[in-house]
Amino acid sequence: MGCKMSSGIIDKNIIPDEETLKAGLYSLVDFSRPVFYFPVRHHSPICSYFLQKTIEEYKPDCILIEGPEDANELKDVLASENLETPIAIYYSFKDKEEVHRCYYPFLDYSPELVALREAQRLGIPASFFDLGYAEIINATQEGRGLKKDQEKVNYNDDSYISESTFMKGLVEKAGLRCFDEFWEKYFEIECLSGTLKDFLKTMLLYCGMCRAVAPTRELEEDGCLAREAHMRENIETASKKYKRILVVTGGFHTPGLALSDDLFRSKDNRKTGKKEKSAALSKEDKGVYVMSYSMEAADALNGYASGMPYPAFYQSVWESINKGEGMEAYSSVVLAGLVRVGKNVRAKDGVTSTADEIAALSMAANLASLRGKDVPGAFELSDSVLSSFVKGELSPASNLPMKELRKILTGKKIGRLPADAKLPPLVHDFEEKCRKYRLDIHATVKKEVTLQIFANEKHRDESAFFHSMCFLGSGFASRKRGPNLHTGIDRNLIRETWEYRWNTALNGILIDNSVYGGTIEEACTTIVKKKTGESLNSAEAAELLLSSFEMGIDIQGEMIKRLQEIMQADSDFFSLSKAFSSVNMLDRLSSLYRNEMSFSNIKDTLFRKILSLLPGMAELRDEDLERTLSSISEMYYEAGRTEEFLGVLKILASNEKIHPGLLGAVQGILYSAAELSGDEVCTTAKGFMNGTSEKRLKTAAYLRGIFYTARDLIFSSMELIEMLDAFLGEVEVEPFLKLLPQLRLAFGSFTPREIDRIAEKVAGKLGVKAGSILEGNNVSAEGFEYGRSLDERILKLLGK
Repeated sequence: MGCKMSSGIIDKNIIPDEETLKAGLYSLVDFSRPVFYFPVRHHSPICSYFLQKTIEEYKPDCILIEGPEDANELKDVLASENLETPIAIYYSFKDKEEVHRCYYPFLDYSPELVALREAQRLGIPASFFDLGYAEIINATQEGRGLKKDQEKVNYNDDSYISESTFMKGLVEKAGLRCFDEFWEKYFEIECLSGTLKDFLKTMLLYCGMCRAVAPTRELEEDGCLAREAHMRENIETASKKYKRILVVTGGFHTPGLALSDDLFRSKDNRKTGKKEKSAALSKEDKGVYVMSYSMEAADALNGYASGMPYPAFYQSVWESINKGEGMEAYSSVVLAGLVRVGKNVRAKDGVTSTADEIAALSMAANLASLRGKDVPGAFELSDSVLSSFVKGELSPASNLPMKELRKILTGKKIGRLPADAKLPPLVHDFEEKCRKYRLDIHATVKKEVTLQIFANEKHRDESAFFHSMCFLGSGFASRKRGPNLHTGIDRNLIRETWEYRWNTALNGILIDNSVYGGTIEEACTTIVKKKTGESLNSAEAAELLLSSFEMGIDIQGEMIKRLQEIMQADSDFFSLSKAFSSVNMLDRLSSLYRNEMSFSNIKDTLFRKILSLLPGMAELRDEDLERTLSSISEMYYEAGRTEEFLGVLKILASNEKIHPGLLGAVQGILYSAAELSGDEVCTTAKGFMNGTSEKRLKTAAYLRGIFYTARDLIFSSMELIEMLDAFLGEVEVEPFLKLLPQLRLAFGSFTPREIDRIAEKVAGKLGVKAGSILEGNNVSAEGFEYGRSLDERILKLLGK
């Protein structure tokens, strides 16, 4: 399979003698060698399967495993029977300029972890033998390798194989969609029925070819050559002590460690890496911990560079292989996956039937046969669900089966550490912050702290810490008083009062959240970024923005772009309006909170999106009136008398079907902007008051809108008061009772002092004193008794 597939892919100028290279690679498959090199793809079940067989066949007296040698102190924890994957080694290094961090995840079927566990089981010495993390950082150029600018940097990176020109050519030649589909077909499934030597030859051939086309300059910039120089030194050192050494590394490194440069390239293009000595590093500047990880984070489809996709699927395959199911492991896992998807879809009111599951199973098998695979794999499972479970065209309304499948393929398990494991960095960061802010976490009684958040920078930082702990769901702190940006309550307060208390569940929660980062800030930032990748509307995105603001997280770059995408795609007027209100508030409060974040782009995106939807809001429901009035009022406050905004309002006002309350508000703004005269507004009001009985009932709603945006209109002249007085004097009791709730809401826009002014105007028109309505004769005892008896008779007649 391998030799035929590779034919014609390699450039002869790069590898002048391909056959010599093959011979050199195949010569490594010799179990009599004092050093035996085993190539792996990180997190590959088939590599772990044959690694176990290699250990059994080769019987090494030492195993060297790719990984920064800093982690050798953690070997016992990693190999512990009480450890549950997924977990990761967390590395950190602080240089003069910044703090570098990276993750080295492990699943049950990760070859490196399998090697450690087998070594412990058999009593074989084992160790990591790569450069230390700090030394790798020092050997790497900015923006390359472990210095890439990305959310989470991973120690292992399969891109030299998965993205090599050789492998891309093979994928295209095989007619497959991606490297992962190629890998599953030709390695995970096809090699499972083959021999150990066949697997090793195939693996070495492909990795050797990928190595041959890799540019030397890139290898040097990534620190790859420096790492390999260090690993060769460690192999030489181990050779002086042990006679049979098994070397387990990523397949890309194996040819570089085991073979001569002459087999790869001409003299002017050979590897030149040398291990360079670095300055002595302080232990305080370096950190290495074992921490919980998640299946979701280990999924290549979520951006993990060296991971395979669908970790839960391959976990099940690995477990089935270890039970001796062989090739049938894939068939049984595919069947179980189809049944679970069907069950989950039905539980959520989907329409998937047992017949659909049977059809999907048949399709998976037929697709495998058509594609030249002995059994169906993850890609056939996905295609069969799409074809058999999704009814009609794939859309947000019909993609429930695919969403459920993705959850099942990825999994949701989070690893657990042994009780004696050194705690992850997130816990230490929490404790360090508590020391910094002098918080007592050694007692279970509640403590209270008051923060001057606008006057004291340290207090603002402490507030951000408390908000972050709330965001992580730690139960550590709760705010009792202070401005609440989410609800708008108590925004006038200048202090925050918090209660905090240590609890027994706190460390567990921090350990669980350590999958998102090694510091409180990093964990919260990662969660915020993760949430922005979910299906959110604008209001939900704005809530995340508010939380980020409170936590002091600097939302810039890709996250701002993502938030704008969410808002641009949203067509819900009220969701956008709520988001605009939140962002507008943050924009106004930034200077007060000493926050340098810029919200102008998001605010502009929201404003223009709302403006585009505003003409379509004419026929709104009564229950949506208040939210709409609030939205256009805030937009007017922000936009002022801009021609664009006022033009949209004029279009809206010209709609004959516009809600009367909205019409009143729009005309109120146009009046305030001098685009409409008071007489024109009064004319519209008169039209409602003198119209049909149906239109007269809309008068109060219209007034509510007018008073919401232009309260001063009622004070500018007596005309509106006189019209309203005449209207209320003519209206019958029953219509008046229908009008009363809206009238109360309309006059609710006025302050108590303004109500008094209106009362004075009304009193002046009627020729009475403003306060005379509050005066009157006392009711006599006889009158009171008569009224009480009358009430009783009426209630009796009503049957009450």
